[in-house]
Amino acid sequence: METIHAVELVRKIRDKQTLELQGMTPIEQIAYYHEKARRLHAKLAKRAKKHKALDHTKQ
Repeated sequence: METIHAVELVRKIRDKQTLELQGMTPIEQIAYYHEKARRLHAKLAKRAKKHKALDHTKQ
């Protein structure tokens, strides 16, 4: 079983986000997260549609 090092993982995520947001205004940061969320929702919707199509082929 693989051990998850949560503190290390959170630090890596925090450090990456800090670099990505460096120099952005608060408005730009909001736009950045809005776009990131939009892309994630699109990806999840596409995945759900694919799984739904696979379920129909099994019936």
